[in-house]
Amino acid sequence: MNEFTEWYSRGYGVTFRIRKKLLEERSEYQKIELYETDGSGKMLVLDGAIQFVERWESTYH
Repeated sequence: MNEFTEWYSRGYGVTFRIRKKLLEERSEYQKIELYETDGSGKMLVLDGAIQFVERWESTYH
């Protein structure tokens, strides 16, 4: 099983276990990745930065 880590300043980050990469494309403006995580549902990543995790969807609204 693979992992995806988004790193922050001061050397810490958040890591998700990845079941499957669903999409990896490059638009005119950004790199778009969509993953199926182990336990948190789908995760959208733009230019290496996590934008959305299905498990915490309610916190975005």
